[in-house]
Formats: sequence, structure tokens, C-alpha cells
Amino acid sequence: MKTLADLKRALHVGAQVTLTGGTLDRIDSPIHGIPRYVVATQGNAVQLNADANARGGSFLTFPPARLLTYDGDTFTVHAPGKRPLTPAEQACMDSMPSRQPENAEQVATDIMTDGSRMFHMDRAHTKRHGMEHLDGFETVRGLRYDFNTRTIQDETLKGDAELIYTINK
Repeated sequence: MKTLADLKRALHVGAQVTLTGGTLDRIDSPIHGIPRYVVATQGNAVQLNADANARGGSFLTFPPARLLTYDGDTFTVHAPGKRPLTPAEQACMDSMPSRQPENAEQVATDIMTDGSRMFHMDRAHTKRHGMEHLDGFETVRGLRYDFNTRTIQDETLKGDAELIYTINK
């Protein structure tokens, strides 16, 4: 397995890549299977365009190295993996002020009046416990709570392959 640094060296201006798979397999993508050229590079991304002489193109931002695999011919960008809440995270969620019966009236008032008192109380609670990622609004230390699946998105775990590119030589 090669490194992110190796991939950055391989994706020099003029290199040709083709999107061959990933989550785009589930939708009809106009760029799937079309060779594209690296037209510009920078430390955290490359720009791709179907025209090799273009001045700019679409950005392909490099993910953290732990979410990328590269074998010399193909590179895959993975989504962060998902895991269940740890017992400590679950205890923090269960003890949030908005989930306490004595605060039910304030929660209802916040919903009806577009208030934010309980929201801020919950944020202060997660901060006090060092678990700001449970707010679910931003990634903190590589972790983020997913309200839909009630799991933690963890950047230390490789999830589904989002993009699979082949480097055409």
C-alpha cells in the first residue's frame, strides 16, 4: 500500500484519471467513466478537467490519509466509518438537559417559539463532559454524531468507498 504523499506525486499536472466506482455507482453520474486530467495541484487538492489544457476544473480535495487507500494504479476515498456510541457517550446523551422530564415544558416552549435555551444547555452539557462531537453540528477531533442513524462518524475508521479513481498511465 502506498501513501498519500505517493499519490500526490503521481497526480502531477497532465496526469489522467478516471472515476470508476464508489457511491456514485448508485446514481447516474455524468463524470463516471470519463477520463479527466489533472490541470492544477495544491497541497490539499487537485483540479480535474476533461480538457487537458483548461486553466481550472473541479476540486478533488484529499481526505485525511487514514481515509484513503492507494495501490499505485487505483486510489479510493472512503467516508468516515460509523460506530455505536460508547457507554460514556450514551450516558452523556441520556443525561442531556433536553432529555430530562423536568425540562419537558421548556423543550416544548423552545419548539413553539423558535427558542434555543435547551439547545445551548445541551451544548454546554456536552462541552462540560468533553464530548462536543455529540452536538452533531461539526466534526470535533475526527468524531461527529449522526442524528439519522444515531451513530458516531469516526474518521479513524474507513467507511464506504465514496470515490474510486484509476490513474491512466
